[in-house]
Amino acid sequence: MRKVRDALLTQMDLIQAFVNENPSGLSDEELAIVLSWELLVHGKFYIFRQLKKYMVFLSTDKQPIAYGVLALSQPFEELVGAYLPVLTQTVLLPFKGMIVYDGLVSSYRISFGPGIRRSLNESFKEAKARHGIVTSLPMSKEPRPPRAPKTKTPSPLEGRWRITSMEMWAQDFVDAEVEGYFEFGPDRMGSFQFAYVSGEIDYRDSTRDGKPSVEWSWDGNDEMDRASGRGWAVRDGDEIHGVVAIHHGDKSEFVATRKAQPRPKSERKTR
Repeated sequence: MRKVRDALLTQMDLIQAFVNENPSGLSDEELAIVLSWELLVHGKFYIFRQLKKYMVFLSTDKQPIAYGVLALSQPFEELVGAYLPVLTQTVLLPFKGMIVYDGLVSSYRISFGPGIRRSLNESFKEAKARHGIVTSLPMSKEPRPPRAPKTKTPSPLEGRWRITSMEMWAQDFVDAEVEGYFEFGPDRMGSFQFAYVSGEIDYRDSTRDGKPSVEWSWDGNDEMDRASGRGWAVRDGDEIHGVVAIHHGDKSEFVATRKAQPRPKSERKTR
C-alpha cells in the first residue's frame, strides 16, 4: 500500500485521470473529494501536541507550518504512543473542509532531549504567529495579521530555583550533572533537572492554603529512558516547597531557593 501511495506522489496527474474516467462510479460529491487530494501535503512532520479538536502536526520546513489534523478510525495515541513529539512521514489530505492523513504513518524511533523540545516549542509559536494552526487545505498564502500582544501577569514563581534538598536523594546526587533546579518561564513553560532526571515543564498557576503555587506536568528523560510525570510547588518567601513525581517511578518532596540573577556588568562595583 505504501509503495502505491509513494508512486502516486510522483504522478499526481493520475488523480485528474481517475476523476475523468470515474471507474468506480463515484458520485459528484465523492469525485470532488478525490479531486481535492491534488492539494495534499506530504513530507516529514513532528506529531507535536494533542489539542481538544485535533492533533498538531508541525512540518520540518525551514519555516514550519502547524497543521491541525484529525485522526481516522484509530486515535493518534494508539498509532504513535503517548509520548510526544514523534517524528513521522505521512501525507495530509483535505477532507470536507478539514485535514486528515492518508492512513499510512512511518514513525522514527528518536528520543528528543530538552534542547530539541525547547526549539520545537519556539518553532510552534512562530508557526502560529505566521499562519495560525492550519485546519484546511489549501492553506492561505497570506501571512496571519499580527495580533496585539497580550499582557500576561508574571507567575509568582517565575524564575530559576536552586534545589537545596530532596526527600529521596542526597544533595551530591541531586547535583550529579548540574546544580539541581526548577525553572518557570514567562510563557507557562519551564524546565528542571536533578540527578539524571530532566524534562520540560508545562505549568499553571494556582494557590494552596492561600499561598501562590504552581502545578505542572513534565516530559523528558530519566538517564537514557523516556520519562514523564507531574509536580507542584508552593512559594513561601524566597523558598518553594513541593513534590515532583516520575510516572510509574519515585516521588519526592523538595525545597528550592530562588536563584539570584547576575547583575549587569555596568552595575558591578570595581575594586
